[in-house]
Amino acid sequence: MTDRMDGHNHAPRRVDLSERDRAWTLEIVRRRLPDAAIWVYGSRVVGNARRYSDLDLLLDNGGQPIPGTVMGHLDADFDESSLPIIVDLHDMATTDADFLAGIAGDLVALD
Repeated sequence: MTDRMDGHNHAPRRVDLSERDRAWTLEIVRRRLPDAAIWVYGSRVVGNARRYSDLDLLLDNGGQPIPGTVMGHLDADFDESSLPIIVDLHDMATTDADFLAGIAGDLVALD
């Protein structure tokens, strides 16, 4: 088993996120989407994140689109949280296939 979405067994990538921020992120998402897969991509995976770089998350709700109201609540939950970073959320089921193909090699499971 691998923590990489592309299924390759490369050296494991690490998410550049403190354990506290990781735990808060998981808690916030799990409140609204308890069974969703949570993937991280972008600067916090590829290694060029700065202290306050945003956290790019791709949520997979078992292949089913996440209702807009739930995504709105998640955005609000993150805005109201104590996380010192901006969280950018994407629903895998509604995200452009070309975009997904472009980030597939960088996706790392948050949990």
